[in-house]
Formats: sequence, structure tokens, C-alpha cells
Amino acid sequence: VVPSLSSRLFVADADGGQERVLNEQDDPSVPWISLVAPWRPSFGPAWSPDGGRIAVAVANSISGGVVVVDSQTGSRQQLNAPNGSTSGLTWLDTRSLVVNVPVQLGGPSQMFRLPYPSGPLSRLTNDPNNYVGTSLSGDRANMVTVRRDARMDVWVGDGGGTAGTELVQRVPVSIERLAWSGDR
Repeated sequence: VVPSLSSRLFVADADGGQERVLNEQDDPSVPWISLVAPWRPSFGPAWSPDGGRIAVAVANSISGGVVVVDSQTGSRQQLNAPNGSTSGLTWLDTRSLVVNVPVQLGGPSQMFRLPYPSGPLSRLTNDPNNYVGTSLSGDRANMVTVRRDARMDVWVGDGGGTAGTELVQRVPVSIERLAWSGDR
């Protein structure tokens, strides 16, 4: 028997009473990643400032997005965010969210404004850093995020690893593989 994944969004009174399932996602190909992916940075659903909607990040093998669930009826709407999964979301105001999504598949996440109920993404950051998660102050005047700043060194040494030198220090890029040219 193959286990199936499902995601359930529960709501309850502030004292924990009156708990109920607001919405459920039982398609394992499109999980609500903020609820079922312990290997990813943890971020929960985001309440809209007026309390009328709850946003939850989703992902599949091709793209990511946000599901917006009505907090009273449980109805939902899918908002698309391209290039992989969302790594953070919060409501900017009642008509838009701030989401962290990669600019290109596998690339660092940048911050974007995602209009609700529809509209194109607007880029808020434009640099080589990776932004994960976002939150706004209660008065919505200040925003905070985590910036991952990757810096790499390039070191060249002898075959035994006993002598060498750093050719480049603190390069602000992500280097995954290096190779000698064919003439070496």
C-alpha cells in the first residue's frame, strides 16, 4: 500500500475550541509545502489583514504558487508563481501578497508582489542573494526577511592538497563546479 499525502487547513477559536477543517488538499502532486515539507524552511499559512483569507504555499514538480482560502466558506483560489516553489509569503495588504520565489528554476529566491485576486508578479528585489520568508509588522509599515548571502572562494593547489593559493576570495556568486581546460 502506497501512503497518500494530504494537507488540511484547520481553524479554531483563540482558546483552541471549535476546531474545524477549513479546506483540504488531497492531491499529492500539489502539496501545500508550508504544511507538509519538513525539509524546507518552515513558514505557516498567512492570514490577510482583514482576517477574510488565508494564503498557503503550494508546489509541484514544475511550478509553485499560493492557494488562497476564504476563512469563512473554505472556498479556495489558486494563484500561480512561476519557477519552482514559494519559500515564504505574507499579506502586504488585502489585495496583494509578498512571496519569495526563484527568478529561474533552481536559482535564488527573490521577493515579489503577487496581486490578489489576480494580476502579474511585480519584482521587489533584484540581486544575487536568496531571500527566504517574510513578515510584516502589525501596522504593516515594516517588513523583515532572511537574506542568504552566498560567498565563495576559489583555491588552486597541488594534487596532494599540501600547497596552494586562493585565487579569488569572497566571490558573491554560487559556484557549484570548476574544471581545468582541456590543455592542462
